[in-house]
Amino acid sequence: MSMTDEQPMVVRPADLIFFWDKKSRDKSEKHNQMGVIIDNGNVIYSNDRVRSISLVDILNEGRFSIYQNDFSDEIRIGAINFFRANYQKKMIVESGIRHLIGGNTLPFIEQSIFPRKPFYAGDEEYDAAWDKFMSLIRPGDAIFTTDHQSALSRFISSFTHGPWSHMALYLGDGQIQEMVTSGLRRCSINIYRTRSRWVAAYRTAKTVDTLPDPKLFFDECDRQLSEPARYAYKKVIYYGLRSFFGDHSHDWVPNSVIYSGRFFFIAQA
Repeated sequence: MSMTDEQPMVVRPADLIFFWDKKSRDKSEKHNQMGVIIDNGNVIYSNDRVRSISLVDILNEGRFSIYQNDFSDEIRIGAINFFRANYQKKMIVESGIRHLIGGNTLPFIEQSIFPRKPFYAGDEEYDAAWDKFMSLIRPGDAIFTTDHQSALSRFISSFTHGPWSHMALYLGDGQIQEMVTSGLRRCSINIYRTRSRWVAAYRTAKTVDTLPDPKLFFDECDRQLSEPARYAYKKVIYYGLRSFFGDHSHDWVPNSVIYSGRFFFIAQA
């Protein structure tokens, strides 16, 4: 992804544009808004609500920068459809833009911020999916899950606008580290191996192509485990309420982590 302050000879749908908008509360002299070009004539962005502005008006103003990417035509068409379909949904549009910034294309393939829930005809299909899931994950992956037989899990996921109610860190060798109400613990990922649970693995942009440094990673995990840690009820409630009202600018709620656009979907079961 590259940036230029010169007028681009070619701009394409799904390119990002930083520009100056007089309707913004931010009166910065150069750029105070970021939007996505959805076709040759319009840019969608989020201010106090989702808005549309003419690309020509932005170019004529002269204060703009274009971030161009190398997405395929299929992804660009998917992005157009995604933003048009979600035009009235501020938090979805904002998340879509953040996904574009990170080059995270899942929403424009699935037409959703989250992956589609898998369906299994029987235990054999589920077992095969779990085995494939385990073959694809690696140390450092974030594990997201929800339990459809738990009323609390269903409430948390729905209240925070997504499918996930809990997250853990995969350590490798079938082990995870997670915070539960009794404190931080290390246990087998097989506690999630049940058809009542939906489990997915995500990876940060930094670790999509490279593994984290093993020594630093495990030293940090061991350090956290050795220090007494209490479940942060007040913060969970506070940030849960923020998520409910559409503010996902934090990492305290599993679904908000995904809305950030920083995590790439890897596998699910």
